[in-house]
Amino acid sequence: MTRKEVLWGRYNIDIARYVAANAGPNGVPQLGVSTLTPFLKGGLIAPPPEETGFKETVKANPGQVTVVRAKFIPPSTVLDSSGNPTTQKYVHHCHIVEHEDNDMMERVLVQP
Repeated sequence: MTRKEVLWGRYNIDIARYVAANAGPNGVPQLGVSTLTPFLKGGLIAPPPEETGFKETVKANPGQVTVVRAKFIPPSTVLDSSGNPTTQKYVHHCHIVEHEDNDMMERVLVQP
């Protein structure tokens, strides 16, 4: 796989600059992904061979932004009367106990 064919991976990010630019009295609020772009350092870093292929978990390394590409195949229970899938809500989350305890979970809307 060439670097141009990589559909997911990681970017290094200047987290100190990002925090300085976006932090408020309660830390950095949840912001749109587009706010990250000016702080990315370099191009997309392809995943190592042991991380390629289909996964249900990915590493999210400190000082990096992890880009994930996912294909959702809706179960038949979410089809409308015409047999078309409807918008569904899913959650992705961290498996570090301290993060789970502090509601570090993100909602994802999957639209047909």
